[in-house]
Amino acid sequence: MDQAPPSHQTRPLLEALGRAGEAAVAQEQAGEVELFCVDIDGALFGIESGLIQEVVRVPPITPLPNAPAFLLGVATHRGDVVGAVDLARLLGRGETKVGARTRMAVARAEGMVVALLADQVMGLRTYPASAVKPAPLGAEGSEFISGIVFAGRSTNILDLRRALSSARERATSRR
Repeated sequence: MDQAPPSHQTRPLLEALGRAGEAAVAQEQAGEVELFCVDIDGALFGIESGLIQEVVRVPPITPLPNAPAFLLGVATHRGDVVGAVDLARLLGRGETKVGARTRMAVARAEGMVVALLADQVMGLRTYPASAVKPAPLGAEGSEFISGIVFAGRSTNILDLRRALSSARERATSRR
């Protein structure tokens, strides 16, 4: 099934995501960190930009029986079936309200392609590496937080690989 071409509003973000892998190497050498940022329950979370493939509207999601709460179900994306993960539920921060303006970020990590839902997509942000600090111990959802950026509004750096690995373990242990 073909999807419509990106709208004029999403095209700049898609182009930026396409350049993210190349830019990540240059920024690492320049002492910068590029994160794909989302808002979850009022908190800002950043994901390594090279893991995000694109941002799309939320297609119909088919629920899966006996799935953990964070796995909303599966959706079709470019002819493939992908798991739809509610980041808010996965991080223990409530749940994402899916509406007409909700978007999902398609990510590839740990051998999986998943659709990540969040309250709001904030886009790509670049921070100086010196602004990245270790994650505080014991904070809610901290098992998946690899650090925090203090530059204006604080940004929690989400270790998507660890989060998806844990999600996979939780989903398969329920069988």
